[in-house]
Amino acid sequence: MTNTETERRRKPGRPRKYGQGRINATVRFTPERYAALKTEADRTGRSLSEQVEAVVEQAATVHELRATNYTLGSGGNEEVAGQINALKEAIARIETLLKQALRRRKPK
Repeated sequence: MTNTETERRRKPGRPRKYGQGRINATVRFTPERYAALKTEADRTGRSLSEQVEAVVEQAATVHELRATNYTLGSGGNEEVAGQINALKEAIARIETLLKQALRRRKPK
Protein backbone atom coordinates (compact mmCIF):
# COMPACT_ATOMS: atom_id res chain seq x y z
CA MET A 1 0.00 0.00 0.00
CA THR A 2 1.15 3.51 -0.72
CA ASN A 3 1.16 6.31 1.82
CA THR A 4 -1.88 7.97 0.19
CA GLU A 5 -3.95 4.80 0.38
CA THR A 6 -3.14 4.43 4.06
CA GLU A 7 -4.26 8.01 4.75
CA ARG A 8 -7.58 7.48 2.93
CA ARG A 9 -8.56 4.31 4.79
CA ARG A 10 -11.03 4.78 7.57
CA LYS A 11 -9.93 3.81 11.04
CA PRO A 12 -11.85 0.85 12.48
CA GLY A 13 -14.41 1.45 15.20
CA ARG A 14 -17.47 3.54 15.79
CA PRO A 15 -18.01 6.36 13.27
CA ARG A 16 -17.67 9.91 14.56
CA LYS A 17 -20.89 11.41 15.83
CA TYR A 18 -19.84 14.87 14.71
CA GLY A 19 -17.88 15.85 11.64
CA GLN A 20 -14.30 16.93 11.49
CA GLY A 21 -13.42 20.19 13.15
CA ARG A 22 -15.00 19.35 16.50
CA ILE A 23 -12.49 19.32 19.31
CA ASN A 24 -12.95 17.42 22.54
CA ALA A 25 -12.21 19.48 25.66
CA THR A 26 -12.30 18.41 29.28
CA VAL A 27 -13.52 20.92 31.87
CA ARG A 28 -14.34 20.83 35.55
CA PHE A 29 -17.32 22.44 37.26
CA THR A 30 -18.50 22.96 40.79
CA PRO A 31 -21.44 20.70 41.67
CA GLU A 32 -23.74 23.75 41.65
CA ARG A 33 -22.64 24.90 38.19
CA TYR A 34 -22.88 21.34 36.82
CA ALA A 35 -26.43 20.98 38.18
CA ALA A 36 -27.43 24.33 36.67
CA LEU A 37 -25.95 23.39 33.29
CA LYS A 38 -27.61 19.96 33.39
CA THR A 39 -30.98 21.47 34.30
CA GLU A 40 -30.76 24.02 31.49
CA ALA A 41 -29.63 21.34 29.03
CA ASP A 42 -32.64 19.20 29.95
CA ARG A 43 -34.95 22.19 29.63
CA THR A 44 -33.66 23.13 26.17
CA GLY A 45 -33.34 19.56 24.88
CA ARG A 46 -29.59 19.82 24.44
CA SER A 47 -26.87 17.48 25.55
CA LEU A 48 -24.65 18.73 28.34
CA SER A 49 -21.82 19.29 25.84
CA GLU A 50 -24.12 21.28 23.56
CA GLN A 51 -25.29 23.38 26.52
CA VAL A 52 -21.71 24.15 27.57
CA GLU A 53 -20.90 25.11 23.99
CA ALA A 54 -23.96 27.39 23.85
CA VAL A 55 -22.96 29.12 27.10
CA VAL A 56 -19.41 29.63 25.80
CA GLU A 57 -20.80 31.09 22.55
CA GLN A 58 -23.05 33.47 24.51
CA ALA A 59 -20.12 34.60 26.63
CA ALA A 60 -18.02 35.20 23.51
CA THR A 61 -20.82 37.27 21.97
CA VAL A 62 -21.17 39.38 25.11
CA HIS A 63 -17.41 39.87 25.20
CA GLU A 64 -17.35 40.96 21.54
CA LEU A 65 -20.26 43.38 22.06
CA ARG A 66 -18.56 44.93 25.06
CA ALA A 67 -15.26 45.24 23.17
CA THR A 68 -17.08 46.92 20.27
CA ASN A 69 -18.80 49.26 22.70
CA TYR A 70 -15.51 50.34 24.22
CA THR A 71 -14.05 50.99 20.77
CA LEU A 72 -17.03 52.98 19.51
CA GLY A 73 -17.63 54.72 22.83
CA SER A 74 -14.28 56.45 22.62
CA GLY A 75 -14.94 58.87 19.77
CA GLY A 76 -16.89 56.73 17.29
CA ASN A 77 -20.34 57.26 15.86
CA GLU A 78 -22.53 58.41 18.75
CA GLU A 79 -25.73 56.84 17.40
CA VAL A 80 -24.12 53.44 17.02
CA ALA A 81 -22.46 53.80 20.43
CA GLY A 82 -25.89 54.57 21.92
CA GLN A 83 -27.39 51.47 20.34
CA ILE A 84 -24.53 49.37 21.62
CA ASN A 85 -24.98 50.84 25.11
CA ALA A 86 -28.65 49.88 24.96
CA LEU A 87 -27.66 46.35 23.91
CA LYS A 88 -25.12 46.21 26.72
CA GLU A 89 -27.80 47.18 29.24
CA ALA A 90 -30.18 44.58 27.81
CA ILE A 91 -27.48 41.91 28.03
CA ALA A 92 -26.77 42.89 31.64
CA ARG A 93 -30.50 42.56 32.44
CA ILE A 94 -30.65 39.16 30.73
CA GLU A 95 -27.57 37.98 32.64
CA THR A 96 -29.16 39.11 35.90
CA LEU A 97 -32.42 37.30 35.09
CA LEU A 98 -30.52 34.12 34.16
CA LYS A 99 -28.57 34.22 37.42
CA GLN A 100 -31.79 34.70 39.39
CA ALA A 101 -33.48 31.83 37.55
CA LEU A 102 -30.53 29.53 38.17
CA ARG A 103 -30.51 30.38 41.89
CA ARG A 104 -34.21 29.50 42.17
CA ARG A 105 -33.77 26.10 40.59
CA LYS A 106 -32.81 23.30 42.90
CA PRO A 107 -30.31 20.70 41.66
CA LYS A 108 -31.83 17.30 40.89
